[in-house]
Amino acid sequence: MTDKSNLLNVSNLRINYYTSNENYDNLDENSESPKEKWYNRFCIPTRYVIAVWGFLGFAVVYALRVNLSVAILAMVNNSAIKDLGLNLTPECPNSDSAKVTKDGEFVWDQNIQGLVLGAFFWGYIPLQIPAGAIAVKVGGKWFFGIGVLWTSLLTLLTPVAARLGYGWLIGLRILEGAGESITYPAMHTMLGYWAPVMETTFIGGIVYSGSFAGLVIGLLASAQLIESNVMGGWPSVFYIPGIIGIVWFIIWSFVAFSTPANHPRITMTEKRFIESSVNLSSEERHSNVPWKSILLSLPVWAISVANFCSMWSLYTLLTSLPLYFEHVLGFSIAQNGYLNALPYLLSAIVFVVSGKIADIIRSRKWLSTTVTRKLFNTFGMMINAIFIVAISYIGCDKVLVVTFLCIAVALGTTNSAGYNVNHIDLAPQYAGVLYGITNSIATVAGIIGPSVVGVLTNHQETRKRWQIVFYISSAITLFGAIFFLIFGSGDRQSWAIEKSEIEIEDQNI
Repeated sequence: MTDKSNLLNVSNLRINYYTSNENYDNLDENSESPKEKWYNRFCIPTRYVIAVWGFLGFAVVYALRVNLSVAILAMVNNSAIKDLGLNLTPECPNSDSAKVTKDGEFVWDQNIQGLVLGAFFWGYIPLQIPAGAIAVKVGGKWFFGIGVLWTSLLTLLTPVAARLGYGWLIGLRILEGAGESITYPAMHTMLGYWAPVMETTFIGGIVYSGSFAGLVIGLLASAQLIESNVMGGWPSVFYIPGIIGIVWFIIWSFVAFSTPANHPRITMTEKRFIESSVNLSSEERHSNVPWKSILLSLPVWAISVANFCSMWSLYTLLTSLPLYFEHVLGFSIAQNGYLNALPYLLSAIVFVVSGKIADIIRSRKWLSTTVTRKLFNTFGMMINAIFIVAISYIGCDKVLVVTFLCIAVALGTTNSAGYNVNHIDLAPQYAGVLYGITNSIATVAGIIGPSVVGVLTNHQETRKRWQIVFYISSAITLFGAIFFLIFGSGDRQSWAIEKSEIEIEDQNI
């Protein structure tokens, strides 16, 4: 038997031992104090408390990310743009057409709007890999918190930057992207320590479903704030979420800790259970990152490709769909907010449910982790690709457009139980680093996607031109599904298992 096989077999033996119900019961029965028994019976486990606050943190940053997509509809002076010869008359009539937009302050054509919407992702790329590596060394708590705080503070400056000129706004959005870029690697690093093996997908689902909750809140609140003229209308879209993000950071500073070992209020029972399940040795927690092995790993590249292709669809819809709803379908800003939010509301539910189902399938050994990841990933990406193309053939049937959009986005979210938490399967101690690498690659889609939409639709806001946008998105998504299906894996990789573990296990055996 090869060294690689020995490494993987011992790793699987350890995981199976520590995740069985019998051994978890033994952990509970050994030296439980009366206080711990009461806490275990009546209180929420600490790992779920961390997950809920992580959920709220991602809700904040995604609300901050998406607010510009709605606010830009009120910021732009459409009458002035028409004077420049751009056709912004909706192709599909709307009974509320008189309310479609209020003329804003800025004369930005589709190319400029594409640059402004995509600028966030220019800053999102560079820091993710170093952030993941540093989080491995110092812990994810402060990195995650500072990422939310930085983005919140800069968001408060958005109205000032916009009025100074779109170049200033682009620069500010780049800095916001840089701040937010460290949040995912930091949280993935934390989950590598906090999520027991057979709860990885569920806890990850709770945390990352916050992104969809943030999209829903951001889209709905932005539309309502603009219509209400609170704090001057569209500027309030940036002021209020920014303040909420600062408040969240203050609370996070007190309730969160990077690892169970550092948490002063966790019970010994839960701490032993988590640490035994995750079972990262001291050497692993502080080991050097095996960069060469990671960069040559096909399963890591499978995550990268699936992530890029999935994010192309998400970012195209997230940043540009409000423009399609307004300029082609003729929805008002308020309608735009509601209809864009609905798919993401459903996605938040699907995200958590699909994660729980995936963990049940794995824990009961109905399917291996590898097969489970590939099944959920393929289903989600295929559904998304099919229904995105279908939207372009519906015409002006707005009910059907929204229905198909909900199916594409919500059911497409089942791929969250595929590639999205797969980093923790491959290498829990390097999960933040892996996420930094794969998400850096995926973020390129956020830069290119909105720009492609701007080029294809500039001066031609028609269903035919948007059909090209949807076709491109669908083709890229299909490619990602196939690549992950062929090269993905759910097994812990040999380069993520320390040799010292084998020596210890050999002695025990």
